[in-house]
Amino acid sequence: MRTYIIKRLISMIPIFLGITLISFSIIHLAPGDPTTMMMSPKFKPSDLARIRANLGLDDPLPVQYIKWVTSMLRFDFGNSFISGRLVSEILLEKIPVTLLLTGTGMLVAVIISVFLGIISATRQYSLIDYVVSIFAFAGLSIPVFWFGLMLILVFSVKLGWLPATGMYNLRAEHVTLWDRISHMILPVICIAAPSMASWTRYMRSSMLEVIREDYIRTARSKGLREQVVIYKHALKNALIPMVTLLGLSLPFLISGAFITERIFGWPGMGRTGIDAVWQRDYPIIMAINTITAILVLVCNFLTDLAYAAIDPRIKYN
Repeated sequence: MRTYIIKRLISMIPIFLGITLISFSIIHLAPGDPTTMMMSPKFKPSDLARIRANLGLDDPLPVQYIKWVTSMLRFDFGNSFISGRLVSEILLEKIPVTLLLTGTGMLVAVIISVFLGIISATRQYSLIDYVVSIFAFAGLSIPVFWFGLMLILVFSVKLGWLPATGMYNLRAEHVTLWDRISHMILPVICIAAPSMASWTRYMRSSMLEVIREDYIRTARSKGLREQVVIYKHALKNALIPMVTLLGLSLPFLISGAFITERIFGWPGMGRTGIDAVWQRDYPIIMAINTITAILVLVCNFLTDLAYAAIDPRIKYN
């Protein structure tokens, strides 16, 4: 096990560097220039050249990349081209906000999808099974941005039940717990719905496969109650494939969170990243790509370890 962990950690290094190299190349080869966001009619070509030199943009791309990697290894992501603030300070403000939204959405999706998957599998071909399947396929088909806009239109504009944007009411003197929760409900639903749809179908298939095993028939033949058979014996083994699915779904959750943050005005890492793309703020874009890559690699690594811990048949030798 120790050898496997060391090999996995070593193999993550070239993967991580490859991700940063591709991201760096795409960002710098894309049309546009950060200096265009700072241009003024009074600027001369010499002024723009001086700005590019100060930002380090006049160096060849390989030199810029090596400088960036060297600084990144010291946890120095530089300063924002637009605001001039340290990128690390900006991200320290935004990362907890994004993790709160993504983590809550993931937790809600897991709880509901497991519950619906069990009900759908134990009542196969019933009315409940068909209803759950219809909603699952609908959730897989609906785009996140359209779903978010419909949530705002119905629950904020038409009914006025929930706030449309922000993390809390900026006009309130004191931020209450309900104020926080009410601002989270719509974004969390928007993030959780697509994942919940796919996970429900996956949980249903996994549970159907498990309840047809011989040891489940044996448990039933011993006279155990159906709830005990399902929740004590079948559920544990049905959840094993879900661990892998959760780890592989993390990139889609993060990308969905970025879109959701933009739609609902959630002040997280995704909204900051999209603004940085429009403004050609290279340091912030690269920092967000780097942190996202680290999160995905670490979560995939932990997923493999958790899979071995849950399933004793898996051995990493």
